[in-house]
Amino acid sequence: MKATVHKITLMVVDHENLKADDIVDLLESCRWVYPRVTSIETAEVDWRDDHPLNRRETRDATLAEIFPTTK
Repeated sequence: MKATVHKITLMVVDHENLKADDIVDLLESCRWVYPRVTSIETAEVDWRDDHPLNRRETRDATLAEIFPTTK
């Protein structure tokens, strides 16, 4: 099965002097913040339940393979 993966980069203006990890926690727990999407990248992957993006241990490395950073 094909699945679409979106990598979305956000900008968050922190008026509360939170730590970056706290902002991540806010976003991941769906609390209200004021993010600004700064970029979106999209890729198609062959999805299965044991896909590496579906595992915490392999997610970051797999994401980096799908969306390599160019500088």
